[in-house]
Amino acid sequence: MSNEIDSRIVELTKRDEFKLFVKNNESVIVKASATWCGPCKRSTPFFMQIFNENIPKKIKLVKLDVDEGDDLAHYLRIKQMPTYIHFYRGEPQEIYMSSNKNEIINFFNKVIAYHK
Repeated sequence: MSNEIDSRIVELTKRDEFKLFVKNNESVIVKASATWCGPCKRSTPFFMQIFNENIPKKIKLVKLDVDEGDDLAHYLRIKQMPTYIHFYRGEPQEIYMSSNKNEIINFFNKVIAYHK
């Protein structure tokens, strides 16, 4: 089971590889953060638990470290962290900039609604 979960998660840093990934996957969540970001560190375990346990397997996750992937962060217009963006059929649909657990739950509920 863990291999199945792991195959849904990729780390990308370049806009070209990201564009191709979004083009080839119907539903993609971007999780933008940084290693030095306190709110990112605090919210990541909760975010990942929900993603791994409750999100349909067809939804992919792109993890973006904004320091390593400044090209992609600039392309996505990341202004604060953590930022979560849901792309559906190549277009951004939901954008949340919060480490609040209720906001993360709201984000995931909106993502799931695209697949009902």
